[in-house]
Amino acid sequence: MYSHYIKCIANDLKFSSCEVEKADRITNLLRSISYNELLHKNLALKGTAAINVVFLNLPKVPNVVEFNLDTIENKEDTLKILLELLKSNGYKVNVIKNKSMYEINIGYKNVQNHKDSIKIIVEIKSKKSRMKNIEIEFTSNIFNHKRFSVNCVNPIEVYAETIFSLLTNFKSEIIEDIYHISELNIFDDHEHLVKEILTNDYL
Repeated sequence: MYSHYIKCIANDLKFSSCEVEKADRITNLLRSISYNELLHKNLALKGTAAINVVFLNLPKVPNVVEFNLDTIENKEDTLKILLELLKSNGYKVNVIKNKSMYEINIGYKNVQNHKDSIKIIVEIKSKKSRMKNIEIEFTSNIFNHKRFSVNCVNPIEVYAETIFSLLTNFKSEIIEDIYHISELNIFDDHEHLVKEILTNDYL
């Protein structure tokens, strides 16, 4: 039974069952996207979800799951398939859209029978990123059965955007993300990192 599975993991980790369930749901979402050819190709994970789920293997549960949608041609098909995927997994889906971004809130009843939700942001990019997206193999240390490939925004871009967001929105969780990601050995190319920060498109 799903609630028993989540509560067992929560007890082992000494974490809240609601947080463990959210982490499980987010990794399930990323796995479902990875198995769909169009979604996997067009949606690139970024932000705190890329840092905490993929790069750092779940030291904390992200507050939001952010993607870049890099293609204009298949925008409508990609979003339609994503919404169908979410609904087929039993989520109540609410979409707020503007010219450059879709905010998708997916609601569910958690294992404690309380209403909960996950926020998904899909940013529609008007031009290609300067750096190529990368494929990262995800293997969870917590959910052992989960193993799949995630299409991610280049880590240098993710790090640069995180640093820039700290300048405009000073929050402790952003400082924590910057500290943890700086510990990873993925930033040998310091010239590109500095250039990415100085020539940002994040505002």
